[in-house]
Amino acid sequence: MNQMNTTVTTLDNLYMPSSGIIESLTEQLPALRDSLTHALAKGNLRRLSMWELLLLKYAGRRDGKAGLPKETASGEWTSAMLRKEVEAFSEYSNDLWGQLQITLHDAYATCDTLIDAILHLNELIARGAPPELPKDDPAYHIRKRGEEALAETQVVARRKREAEAGLRHRREDYARMQHAVRRNYEELSTLHGYILEAQSAASLVCERVMHHAGQRVSVYWRSAYRVHPESNRMPASMEPSFPRDAEEGFKARHAHYDATVRELLEFYDGLLKKEQTEEDIKEETAV
Repeated sequence: MNQMNTTVTTLDNLYMPSSGIIESLTEQLPALRDSLTHALAKGNLRRLSMWELLLLKYAGRRDGKAGLPKETASGEWTSAMLRKEVEAFSEYSNDLWGQLQITLHDAYATCDTLIDAILHLNELIARGAPPELPKDDPAYHIRKRGEEALAETQVVARRKREAEAGLRHRREDYARMQHAVRRNYEELSTLHGYILEAQSAASLVCERVMHHAGQRVSVYWRSAYRVHPESNRMPASMEPSFPRDAEEGFKARHAHYDATVRELLEFYDGLLKKEQTEEDIKEETAV
């Protein structure tokens, strides 16, 4: 009994983050949104400017006359200008997802703590609620020192009160565990939503910036194509392959975490639906 009490107290202190941590992480979301909005502006999420168009057309015409882009042994047409666009996007993407990892570090660390707490609490709760006291038990008739003069009924009454007191503590511990796991589930859901929103925003930024880079490549390619000596062999349009290694690596690193969180939250959602169904049945029965 004492061991169970100590365990739950430790869980309360160690595994249940205070609302201050959650609020602090949630307060970072506007700053993250501002950062990503700035990233969109920096990534030129707008139509190509006239000056930008002129520079790209000039670069394409200059390279086209020089026989660029050139076809490689693998059949890919490339030039220094095209490689520069791809490398610029790759560097931009690496920086964006690296910054996101730093920003979400505390959120992921807190989620790991919550997951450990939930799994441990679920294991304790699965052992079941404390049983009801039996109406009669041999332990009720055990006399302690100094009770020799008491009647049997008095001894039984004392033992029952002692057993009831012990059972009351176990019930309180069980209720505290149920409260703790509910709170952990709710906070895990909040943080997971925060993380998913940040990931979605970062993916959107990369998509928009990649689209803009694709527009730049298209203008350059058309200009080069018109004056290229091997234009009859060149593709009429160019769709460069922009690397998404940083984004894919970020998501792969956290794939197991995402799967674990989704499984836990689905389990919790099932519990809530089950409890709601039981309450509805009780209300119908009472009527």
